[in-house]
Amino acid sequence: MDIIEKVYIPNEKGVKNKSLLFDLKTQEVSVPILINKEFTPPFPVNVGNSNGNFPKNTCISAIHSKKLLELYKSGRLSGKAKEVASRLRMDDTLVLILYHFK
Repeated sequence: MDIIEKVYIPNEKGVKNKSLLFDLKTQEVSVPILINKEFTPPFPVNVGNSNGNFPKNTCISAIHSKKLLELYKSGRLSGKAKEVASRLRMDDTLVLILYHFK
């Protein structure tokens, strides 16, 4: 689930949203904190799943290619993130990351 504030702010860039997680076992709602360990240092990932038809137990996040290239050139990536970043060009835009939970 995503929530956004119900206030219009003129000249604001983008809409600030927060992802929520509903635990089916405990019936509780919480704010998920996901860490992608392929980035050094590991950093929290903002996730969403509202604008698409994605498989069950998946979510997406996005990172601008410029940021990913900076991390790659500074040697702060590993795994699949490093592999993807090695093929990017400066004129690429966003990179979407699909996360699957087991």
